[in-house]
Amino acid sequence: MNSFEISRRLFLAGATSTFAFQGRSFAVEGDEKLSPDEVLAELLDAADPYSNEVDTKGVTKRDAMKTVKATSRAMVDWYAGRGADMSYPTAAAYDRAPDTAHLNGLPMPSGKPFKLTHGALQILADGNHFALSDEMPRTLFGLRGCIPAAGQSLGFAKSHLLRPAKINHTDLRCTLGIWDREREKVAVFLGSTVPHAANMWLQVNRVSGANMLLSGLYHYQVGLHGGSGKSPQRGAFKLRGSRFENADGSVSGTERVVVLRTVDNMTYDPTSSDEIWHECTPWDNIHSAIYDHDLPRGKTDGTTKYNSAGCQIVKGDYLKDSAGVFTNKPRGPWADFRKAAGLSDPPTESENGRDFQYMLLSGAEAALATERARTMRRKYRRIRFGSSGDAVAELQTKLGITPDGKMGPGSTIALILEQIARSERETGIATV
Repeated sequence: MNSFEISRRLFLAGATSTFAFQGRSFAVEGDEKLSPDEVLAELLDAADPYSNEVDTKGVTKRDAMKTVKATSRAMVDWYAGRGADMSYPTAAAYDRAPDTAHLNGLPMPSGKPFKLTHGALQILADGNHFALSDEMPRTLFGLRGCIPAAGQSLGFAKSHLLRPAKINHTDLRCTLGIWDREREKVAVFLGSTVPHAANMWLQVNRVSGANMLLSGLYHYQVGLHGGSGKSPQRGAFKLRGSRFENADGSVSGTERVVVLRTVDNMTYDPTSSDEIWHECTPWDNIHSAIYDHDLPRGKTDGTTKYNSAGCQIVKGDYLKDSAGVFTNKPRGPWADFRKAAGLSDPPTESENGRDFQYMLLSGAEAALATERARTMRRKYRRIRFGSSGDAVAELQTKLGITPDGKMGPGSTIALILEQIARSERETGIATV
């Protein structure tokens, strides 16, 4: 289902009488029942500018290179500050952002540094009805809006100190880590879980797609990221969508997920009419930051810049050969991240296809799980992408869809539609 279909479903559901597309507003007025297909007729013949799915059919090498060059040019221009329209993104308010709006009703985090532990991560996994597989005892995790307080690459320990950091889409302001559930230890690394401002700017200007992956539990497999050009990253983690273990021992799931796209501004705020919930296959892989030096442009905290249109990023890169092409040797925190996941250094093809679960949540939730552990155990019950079990089946029944106990993309979209219909905050996260 592409973005046109998402808009059409919102329209059909009666959740909204207007929607915005490419700077134009469409509406159904009075008793006139204008078909959404009629409203979108002149748009459906155009290629979907919001999709950054990989589809090589019918795409020439020349077309692909045009996109690559446009992206590179935008990155250079953005960092150099060229163009008045290349403004800095702004983060949505705590009570409006899709990652934190659902926390209204719980205590606010203190805003102080907090210790991340096995116990805190377990509270979050249990509270979100995430079924973590015994076959994958090392769980990858991402925490949006907090960074390691004592370094950029910290190996396994009983706890690590993290500090809140406001997302700005220019600096690495997130933590990615490895949770060794058997040893009850965590390793943390500086990274990002949001797209870079330059790619957001390209999205707004219809050059290429960018998205923000919703929080949830995802399925990843080891593999190659960026197979063409000078930056192929071997031994990265490729997004495979959802993965659910069935009662009979089989596994089911889909590669499609739900992401948020900002259309006409530089803020991911679902309360804006210019945001689109998009069910797609965005290939939001986990890979290195590629760039590994300080930002030249102002208003940064002096960390490092990165490149992402929606991928999950860990600081670091790969050694380059004399021609400037990435070799098979990761370096920096990215190399440490891979080793903490139990992978070989350098990467080997035999590990391609190895499965991992990735738990993406907000730094605010992690802080609350530490500071308000007792309250969180009692009151923190959520269902979001990747949740499973009886609570999910009950929610699906309320949403009028066939219950299977698995929160995949279809159930997530149905939940968003219900939230819109009830004039609730659009988060794709249910409180149960």
